[in-house]
Amino acid sequence: MTNVGDCAGMAADLFETYAVTVVATMLLAGLTMQSLGPNAILYPLVLGAVSIVASIVGTFFVKATRRRQDA
Repeated sequence: MTNVGDCAGMAADLFETYAVTVVATMLLAGLTMQSLGPNAILYPLVLGAVSIVASIVGTFFVKATRRRQDA
């Protein structure tokens, strides 16, 4: 059985990994794709925003039902 602290710690680790990856992607894009200007730096943020919106929309397509317990 895991306690709440373990779950919160795992979630914090996942968020940190995501944040570091986005920042690294923005840095690499800014350094290597200078011809695109600020669009190269904003692209990872836009992808994250679209992912969040898609996740929220996806929750409306999930149907939760109760299972009958057959005795």
